[in-house]
Amino acid sequence: MVLEDDCRNELRQYIKRGRVDAMIRVTKVGPILANQLDLAAVDLAVAAIRLIKQRCGDLEPIKAAELLAFENLRPAIQYNAFDVWPHLRLVLQSALLSLDERRSIEGVAVQTDLLQQHDCLVRGHELIVQRVPEMERTFQTTLRQRFTEVLGDQVNENRFLQEVAVLLARSSIHEEIERLSQHLASMKQLIETGGVVGKRLDFLAQEMHREVNTIGSKSSDIIVSTLIVDLKDAIDTIREQARNIE
Repeated sequence: MVLEDDCRNELRQYIKRGRVDAMIRVTKVGPILANQLDLAAVDLAVAAIRLIKQRCGDLEPIKAAELLAFENLRPAIQYNAFDVWPHLRLVLQSALLSLDERRSIEGVAVQTDLLQQHDCLVRGHELIVQRVPEMERTFQTTLRQRFTEVLGDQVNENRFLQEVAVLLARSSIHEEIERLSQHLASMKQLIETGGVVGKRLDFLAQEMHREVNTIGSKSSDIIVSTLIVDLKDAIDTIREQARNIE
């Protein structure tokens, strides 16, 4: 199409992400005069209507309205595509402005949902933070019991504390919790700022999913495991929404 680049440039001013399929058909250019009719095509249309009427037993004369149902009764009109562009551009801009209005309305609903999912993640994050001290105490108690079962009263306290420190370091979720907190702050800023945030929001959701997965794999706490399921559900919802916004 001659005007494809012009149309694409116009679309880019309104749409930054996604795919757009557009079909343009010019049906009239300038005034259509009676002497522009293709008389041969009119004769064929009359013959076709007359044949149909005979087959149906319709004896009524052919009316002009019946002929108007036929297309291509006028010869093809030659025109310069660049002469059409100013008119086409106006139509395109009108359609894009209408799209922008609908997107603005839908955007408010999407933003509300994203903020709700964000709040859900924040609550889950806070509850996990609150569980960490209890998780570490439970871990230490369980480990002491195992040492006692194996060594009885011969447990070396210093050795025990060293082992606890090493194992706690391996199973610690403090770093994951901190990174998740940073991602949540970034997400809140993106949602409230608006603009072209779809890809960045999707990336943040992937990062949060990674941190939540790691927390779940390191923790054996039942409460935390339940919270992890809720967090993953919220993150999945965010990723679905991110695919539908710029």
